[in-house]
Amino acid sequence: MRLFLKTLFLFLPVVAFSQIAGQRSISLNTALPISQPASRITNNNTFSFCDTDSDGFIPIDMESIKNTVLDENVDQFGTEQGIFISTRFAKVHLITNLNGTPLKTEICDGSSGLGGYGMLDIAINQEGETYVAAIDKIYKINSATCAIDTSYDLGLNGNSITSLSFDRNHNIYLGGFDTSVYRMNNGAYGSMQLWHDFGAGAAAGDFVMCKDKMYVAWRLNSGCRLYEVTVDSNTNYVSHIDLGDLPDYTYGLASELGKLYGVTPYQLYKINRNPMTFTAVLNNDNVNDEWYGAAGKNEAVNFEVQIFASEQDAQNNQNPLPGTWTNTVSGGQTVYVVIRNTINNQFITIPADIVVNVAPAYTNPQQLVHCESDSNANVFDLRAAETGIVGSQSNIICTFHESQNDAINNSNPLPDVYTCVNTAAPKTITVRLTNRLTGCFSYFDFILEVAPKPNFYQPKDLSFCASGSDYMVQLDDQNAQILNGQSAEDIEITFHHSMSDAIGGNNPLPVPYHMLANEMEVFVRIENTYSGCFDTGSFHVKAIAENHNFPVNYTVDTNDWTYEQNSIQVLSDGNYEYSLDGISYQESPYFANLSVGEYQLHVRDKDNCSVSIKDIFLLMYPKFFTPNGDGYHDFWNIMLSSKEPDMKIEIYDRYGKVITTLNGKGAGWDGNYHHQQLPASDYWFTVTRENGKEFKGHFTLTR
Repeated sequence: MRLFLKTLFLFLPVVAFSQIAGQRSISLNTALPISQPASRITNNNTFSFCDTDSDGFIPIDMESIKNTVLDENVDQFGTEQGIFISTRFAKVHLITNLNGTPLKTEICDGSSGLGGYGMLDIAINQEGETYVAAIDKIYKINSATCAIDTSYDLGLNGNSITSLSFDRNHNIYLGGFDTSVYRMNNGAYGSMQLWHDFGAGAAAGDFVMCKDKMYVAWRLNSGCRLYEVTVDSNTNYVSHIDLGDLPDYTYGLASELGKLYGVTPYQLYKINRNPMTFTAVLNNDNVNDEWYGAAGKNEAVNFEVQIFASEQDAQNNQNPLPGTWTNTVSGGQTVYVVIRNTINNQFITIPADIVVNVAPAYTNPQQLVHCESDSNANVFDLRAAETGIVGSQSNIICTFHESQNDAINNSNPLPDVYTCVNTAAPKTITVRLTNRLTGCFSYFDFILEVAPKPNFYQPKDLSFCASGSDYMVQLDDQNAQILNGQSAEDIEITFHHSMSDAIGGNNPLPVPYHMLANEMEVFVRIENTYSGCFDTGSFHVKAIAENHNFPVNYTVDTNDWTYEQNSIQVLSDGNYEYSLDGISYQESPYFANLSVGEYQLHVRDKDNCSVSIKDIFLLMYPKFFTPNGDGYHDFWNIMLSSKEPDMKIEIYDRYGKVITTLNGKGAGWDGNYHHQQLPASDYWFTVTRENGKEFKGHFTLTR
């Protein structure tokens, strides 16, 4: 029996809840990311929110605004918020000023009329009439004296009624003695009908309507659960969900103007449903007279609250705003809250100003890097980064934290001068910027790192061959030696005229570099562009003049006899470089895709700058000729044959008969044999070059 359980619970500790007295706030879990505080509400119905993307628009939880405006203006309907509590010693208390400093007033003492039994629960209907449950009976009592007006014996034979409530249609709900909830319909309070069987457990406290749902405190497996029940227009059961645990020994449940409250023997608390949290309202100051039941003063009264974007819509009761709504004017606007008593249709309209404040902007430097070679490399002056982060904004508080969670909760700020204990890996901290006027804040991650510097490896001095007084030197040819196997990722190598420029990263030399003197010292900066850590060094560059007085040993192989697909290949055994113009040299000894013609091959010894120059002729022959005396194509000869005067050319007819023999000194064949014109036909030739190479082909004589 519930009465027996309550007697035992006198010796159990009081359940504690956190509370900030007098604080007014709105939960914004559906309107803002976790990074922002709840809205700030002023006494003139101004609701301030924080916007994280700085466009002045934000999804807003309108339900929270409805509840706040209802709480603050319900007295205009001639009613006051309050929770009635019934006690072990059959007393009735009224708790008022629920949003401020709660006040407890004893309404009446019914202990004598109930024969010493406690009031296990209490219920209030729309007219303010009071009903209580004591053991297995229900009593209507005088609200001022607790004297019994009417009693109802339902034949429960000692099975205690622990839960009692009204709906908005004057129906009474009761239970606690088995797995079911029962209803007594308006006008038939002496007759109990099954409303719903939950199949397990029993009612712990009440079945109260809150907005369009019914809430049930249900005792199950030695604990207490909160059921949210969907009902139809006649308050018949449709379905239910389990919202989770209530504090142990929750005997009373009360609904008051859109909010839900629970009562344990020692405390009245408010239930926040999304997420499920509990906020203490008032503790019982008489632990001997335990609190048993609860009922909202306006529990059976239904206030409809709607919000409209314009005063005209509010007057016409049209286009109400949804539960989550995004403002249509950047920075906020005025909306109109209409509170309507659905019992008598009385309503009031309250303007509410929505202000959308933007979170502080910031410049994220992303990292603060010290080089491991610095003194006190693991000591970071965090405050020195503030000016760059905040910029020209005012009223901004900048704090640094170990984690995002600390930054969000504004807890455990780091000291301005922070020492990293472990420098083996980058340290991530979080920066929080808070506007001291609006409370809006932003945060971002910031990296502290003690980074290694890249090493400068000494390259060999750079020497190169030059002709003339202007020298173009490819300084970055030294990069591979300077890196010496280090990763080139995020590494920049620059060249400078002085060590001071290299240290400061100033005045880098262009690459390739136009060197005016024949010898210079070049200073090098090798820097990790991510961390800024660097090393320096230098090497010498020397230009060596070309020397034409020493022999260069090589041979040349040509592949010609086409118009454009000829090639020259140098066969050598030495440290040489090659050019066809004496200006641009290449490492490869092979030149391809050359046209027929004359070339000057330069082979240069890179060790002593000795140069050898050789003329190369790539030959070709005409595919036809027309010896008709018109001055065009009247002779056939090998192109550039004059460059090899000792070249031997033999021409044959189709039968292999030698027609004529030429060399590189003459104009060529005129198409005659012994002063007689030969007929148009194909003719064949053999060329024997001065180097002994032989080439054969054919051409056409056309008349």
